[in-house]
Order: sequence, then structure tokens, then C-alpha cells
Amino acid sequence: MGEHNSLGKPSSDSRGQQPGLSVLGAGVLTALARGSSQAAQLTIVIVAARFLSPAEFGVIALVAVIALMVLGIAEAGSADFIVSWQGNERVIDACLVLGVLAGAVVALGGVALAYATPLFGHVTSDLVALSALWTCIAIVASGQGGLLVRAERVELKSAVVILSEVIGITVALLSLFRGQGVLSLIYGKLAQQGTELVVLSAINRRLPIFVPSHQLVRPVVQYCQHILATRALSVTRASVAPLLVGAFLGPAAVGLYRAGERLIGAFAEVVGEPVRMVAWLLFRRAARIASFNGQPVTSAISSASAIFLPVVLALAVPAFILVGIFADELVVFLLGEPWRGAGAIAAVLAVARLLTVPASITDVVLSLTGQIKRLPRVSLINCIVAIGVVAITAQFGVLAVAYGEVFAGLIAFGTSVWLQSNAGVNWAQVARLSAFVLPALAVAIAVALTAWWTIPSGQVPEIVRAVLSGFASLCAYCLVILAVRPKAMREVLTLWIDQRAAVRA
Repeated sequence: MGEHNSLGKPSSDSRGQQPGLSVLGAGVLTALARGSSQAAQLTIVIVAARFLSPAEFGVIALVAVIALMVLGIAEAGSADFIVSWQGNERVIDACLVLGVLAGAVVALGGVALAYATPLFGHVTSDLVALSALWTCIAIVASGQGGLLVRAERVELKSAVVILSEVIGITVALLSLFRGQGVLSLIYGKLAQQGTELVVLSAINRRLPIFVPSHQLVRPVVQYCQHILATRALSVTRASVAPLLVGAFLGPAAVGLYRAGERLIGAFAEVVGEPVRMVAWLLFRRAARIASFNGQPVTSAISSASAIFLPVVLALAVPAFILVGIFADELVVFLLGEPWRGAGAIAAVLAVARLLTVPASITDVVLSLTGQIKRLPRVSLINCIVAIGVVAITAQFGVLAVAYGEVFAGLIAFGTSVWLQSNAGVNWAQVARLSAFVLPALAVAIAVALTAWWTIPSGQVPEIVRAVLSGFASLCAYCLVILAVRPKAMREVLTLWIDQRAAVRA
């Protein structure tokens, strides 16, 4: 890997780099951006549910799943490479060029597949072709977004995401009301992703047009070949459930499963993406400072994760559990009574997605410690387990598939803990420091259920009961944490202040 793993002294060779953004600020901005993105997508799903049947929604879901698989494979971690690279800046330019080439190949291949095969109808062919074009744009935009994260200009990236989502949802909703049907959602995605690419490119002003040499391409390929295998397995593992549900149970079942998965997936994005963004900033800074001071990178990661991961778990655990408890009410309120079957699916998937939250930092710590080559083999194990479990459970219905996802999530959680432990994360210490979450969670669940059964059902709508019960539960959770760990917030704020002071120094 050469220069990639040489963290060394913090340098100013990155173009436009503006260090000093607080970790708290980065997390809040990323959460706002992901929140607006998921709110926009959920709004489109909610409106589309009034226009489309579960079977039509299932067709869109299947095409979208395949597009996301292709995106994850073709992007191959190039944005992560841009963020973590510490050497020659021309290598980053080469990475951007390779991203454009990968996007072009995906677009041409997707369009050819859409119109050259007799398997698709006219509308489905258009959907496949436009999805391939969206994937191409997303690949190129990913590299441009990585440039802003590298320069620690997270606030600009977040603003661009919010702006593009507003444009995307506007186009999608206008298309739905004008009777464009299943194509409306991809029109919105194209508008959103196109806006993001144009604005990011205008900010970065870095669109290299040249043929990179072998010396410039080699570090990119060496890094991305490990990520490529991992991403291929990861997206296959994430996509296998709806694909197998469609194969065994048909498009209508896919529609219900995807609706429940989309609700929980939106929430998981709002939690997971800020966690990953903050992890990159926090661990990268800690590693560079430790290297500059002659200390091992693994010790810096151990110290940072001992505070970071308990905070993440304290925030994520009650959120996912409460969404799971009131998933039925949320689904009926958002999508309507015909979609109630998706509520039970969402409730089970909430637990499965909670198990993936700690894994958000795996590629971060492995990249910074030069152990990224460990990831593909472990990802292969996780992928094989997931495919096997879903293939078995899909024969027993969509709810059985959701329970299978929980089992696969437990295996993935165990392998993530093992990988992170080898990279410096002390999970025994993390577990001990996170123990305060358990009594608070028990009280929160008890309060939620008590409030639900106390509020009269005949006089108050279900969604109002759910909101009131959830609010009471969160209040109880916070009070218990304050009683058990009164210094928790002070410790977190001290970490952010220390990190910011260290960067400025």
C-alpha cells in the first residue's frame, strides 16, 4: 500500500483543506443531510404508495436493488481512498478519472442490457436504462464528495446534499402527479444526483482530464481491489433478501418487504452515515496526531473508540428499539392500511439494522491501520451466511426472512467486533463503558408500553398514541442515563473540545 498507510505529520498538501471543523459539527451536519435525504425519499415512497400497487412498487424495488448493487461494486471505495490518501495529489486525480471511466462503462452496459434483451417490457426497459444512467452519475459524484470530506468541508457537502434532495423530491412528486407512474421515482433520482454532481464539481473545480500513468493508478487499484471484493459481497448481502423474496414470493411480497425495509433503512441511514463520517474525522485525526508523536496508531484508535462507541450505542439503541415497537403505527400512518403487513417486517428489521451500527467504523479503522486486506474474507463469510439464511427463510414468508436477517446480523456483528479488535478497538472496555445503556433501555421500554396501554385507544389516533408513548419513553431514558452516568455529557464534550484543540495546535 505504500504511501497510503503512512499517516505521518498532518500536512497541508490537500487542496483546499480547512482543518478545524469540530467532530460534533461534522456529526450534526451529516445527520441533517442524511435526515433530509431520507425524509425526501420517504416522502416520495409515501406519495407513491397512493399511486402504485405493492406489485408495481416491487418492480421498482427490484430494479433499484440491482442498481445499488452495481453502484456499490463500481464505486469500489474510491471516495474512502480519496479521504485517506496521504501521498502524491496526482494519485487522487487518477482516482477521479477511473471513477468517470467506471461510470461510463456502467451506463453503456445498463442501456445495452435494457434494450437488447426481450425479458423487459417497454416501461421496465426505460426504468433499467435510466437507473444505469443514475448509477453512472452517482459514481462520479461519490469521488467529488470524497474531495470535500478530505478537505474537512463537511458543511458544504451537507448543504449540497440537502439542496439536491429538495430538487429530486420536487421532480419526483411532479412526475407522479402528472401520471408518469413507476418512472417518476427514477426521474427524481436523476434530478437529485445530477444536481449533486454539478454543484460538487463547481465547488471542487477538480475534473482532471488526462490518461493516468501506471504509477498513479497502482495505489488506487491496490486499495480498491480489497474494497471492491468487500463492497461486492456487502451489496450482495444487502440485496439478497428482496431478490430472493421476489423469486419465491413474487413482486407484491417484495413491495411489502421493501416498504418495511425502506422505513428502517431510512432511519439506519440517518444514524449510520453520521457515525461513519464522524469516525473518519475522529480516528483520522487521532491517528495522525499519534503518528506525529511517535505513538502507535492502534493505541490512538483504542482511546478514541472507548469514548466514541459508547456514545454511539447510547444514541442508537433506544432509537431503533422504539421505532421497532411502534413500526405498525408508523407504517399505517405513512403508507395506509393496505401496507400494514410491512409493519411487522419493519419491527424485526429494526433489530437487524441496530446490529450493523458498530460495523459502520470497520473499514475506517482497518484503512487507518493498514489492515483493509482482512475485510474481503470476513465479508465473504457474512455474505454466505446471509444468502444461506435468506434462501431458507424465504420459503416461509417475508416475516421469516426478516428474522433471518437478525440472525445474519448477529454473525456480522461478531465478525465486525473481531476485525475492529485486531485494529485497536478494545471491545471489552467499550462493553463495560456501555453497560449504562441496559438499565436505561429497560426503563424506556417499560414506560413506552405503559404509556401505550394507558392512553385510551378509542379517543386518540394510533399515531398520536405512538408519538406520546415514544416521547415519554425517551424522557425516561434520558433521566435514567443522567442518574447512572451524570458525567457522560461532560466527557463527550471534553472529547470534542480536546480533539478540536489538538487539530488547531
